[in-house]
Amino acid sequence: MVWTPPTNDPSAVFIKPVLNNALAIVRRDFKNALDYYFAGEHKPDFREHAKGMVKGLVFPCFAVSPLDVDTLAADDNSHIVVSVSFASHIGVTGKDDSEVTDLIMDYTGVLDGVYRTAFRELCDDISNPFEIYLKLRHEYGPRGMNKEQTLYFRSSLIEATLNFRQR
Repeated sequence: MVWTPPTNDPSAVFIKPVLNNALAIVRRDFKNALDYYFAGEHKPDFREHAKGMVKGLVFPCFAVSPLDVDTLAADDNSHIVVSVSFASHIGVTGKDDSEVTDLIMDYTGVLDGVYRTAFRELCDDISNPFEIYLKLRHEYGPRGMNKEQTLYFRSSLIEATLNFRQR
């Protein structure tokens, strides 16, 4: 028997378009938002943008990766409720711990603002989304330094959960 979708079946849910959209939004908007919030400070844009994990050791860097997808179908199959979660990882370096702590808070706050401003675009390429909500959670990661103590590192993670209904 060949698989066929049931009557009124909503389209399939995939996290791939959400990740592609998040990456495109960050590439398009992050530097402008960084310059807006920190005018005159000349903070650099991400030197690497990746899906999955960063490939090199160039900073500041950004990567987006999938976490999970939950779906709940209505009993009449008229719509599904979808929850898509993904992680955005940021890494920065600087000359001391205070500098990298300030930088990671700045970059994380700006990325939060970028996502909140363009969150409906995260659902582009998903058919018929409605009632879209975005939840963001920040987590600050480990610190590190080189053995000469001349270069410091700090990371953060923004866990984004996008909830919507889909017909």
